[in-house]
Amino acid sequence: MGGQPCCSAERCCVGPRLIDSDPSLVPTCATMKSSSEKLSGSISVFAAVMDGFDLAVRVGGPKASTLIARNLVDTGIVTVAAPSYVAHWGRPAKSEDLDSQRHRCLEFRNPETGKPFPWEFHRKRKRIVVDTRGRLTVNDPSALFSACLAGSGIAQMLLLRAEPLIADGRLINLFPEWADER
Repeated sequence: MGGQPCCSAERCCVGPRLIDSDPSLVPTCATMKSSSEKLSGSISVFAAVMDGFDLAVRVGGPKASTLIARNLVDTGIVTVAAPSYVAHWGRPAKSEDLDSQRHRCLEFRNPETGKPFPWEFHRKRKRIVVDTRGRLTVNDPSALFSACLAGSGIAQMLLLRAEPLIADGRLINLFPEWADER
């Protein structure tokens, strides 16, 4: 999209999880053709509609509504921990180990339900849901990344954001064989 208007919208709402995951989306949306474009970091599609935005860019599809959704990027969900966490608490052997009190999981709150997102693991047609009972629940992706990088616990996050941190050794992908969740 480099520099070209991404649409005819005059107001664009980009969910903060997307901004944190791919900051390049901000200038893409900021190249809208209106000279008075506005950019918001709202996480709620409802808030974006009520605030009069023409376009909302966010993670996940909208619930049943009259909104039109278009997939812009496909990224996986990975389960990661900092090397310092693994050195102190050990590496879980399997996803089911995360439901024990031995591991500290960092939860991310679903803004639509107010509850933490369930931890799912997908491999081809197999799906496992683990009740992690995390000790820390956040509603801000930056807080999740910071806590995970600091060794506070295990987190599930977008591969789009985690991939460079895994590549440079700052995070460990704990279950690379369970990489099919989208």
